[in-house]
Amino acid sequence: MNEWLIKLRSIKREWIYLTLAILVALPLFVKLPLPFFVGPQAKGLYEAVESLPPDKVVLLAMDWGPATKGESMWQAQAVIEHLLKKKKPFIITGYDILGPQLSEELADELAKKYKAKYGDDWVNVGFITGGLAFLLRMSKNFKEAFKEDSIKHKPLDSYSVSRKVRDIHDIGLIINVTGSGSYGDWIIIQTTYKVPLAVACTAVITPDLYPFLDSKQLIGMLSGLKGAAEYEMLIKGSHRSATLRMMISQSMAHILIILLIVLGNIGLYLERRMRTNA
Repeated sequence: MNEWLIKLRSIKREWIYLTLAILVALPLFVKLPLPFFVGPQAKGLYEAVESLPPDKVVLLAMDWGPATKGESMWQAQAVIEHLLKKKKPFIITGYDILGPQLSEELADELAKKYKAKYGDDWVNVGFITGGLAFLLRMSKNFKEAFKEDSIKHKPLDSYSVSRKVRDIHDIGLIINVTGSGSYGDWIIIQTTYKVPLAVACTAVITPDLYPFLDSKQLIGMLSGLKGAAEYEMLIKGSHRSATLRMMISQSMAHILIILLIVLGNIGLYLERRMRTNA
């Protein structure tokens, strides 16, 4: 046994990659009963959407693109489905040039299921430039900042959903789906105008956001693919099976890495002990 653990330290990387590939692919084809828990961060966002007053509109700040699609798309998809399912009107915008466009495609697809209509249930005002200065301008006069929507290029007063918004006080909730540090500008807006804010971010950004959760500047957070899977479970969404299986695949990879680290360190310890006793 000791010799086997020592030899494990020199195992060829090809075998590690093969084992990893098998473990990652397995949950996509075979249902594995791994436990899955929904955290309070996802519940915070879920409850904020559920309790949103009927006269308020949700602002979706879609600051993501193809580079973070593996995490951000599933988060955006779950959030949009929840809003359409509960008939909560929303407006799509974002810093990323492709974020609002990709999110619009998700909304179009989900709208077929929930019989939602563009202009009545949501509107897309496109990507924005100017950073925080533009957001502060938008907060004071929404229709002055956004002259028209980005899909049909009509004045915002042409749509019932955007007629509800004059300034930031008509926004009941801001949800920032991001793969970058753009959440900083939205936190300033939240601090200035006290509008509820939630962030759905890539997993690598998550540690930076916990201080804002502790200070109540964020009412909720979705962290990477796990956050998307948690939210799908809460809303009983159309894609909960897919996100759960991908989450289990990710967990299998983590389990393998932890196991190899533990066994490798045991092997190193035994090897040094044998040298000392020789």
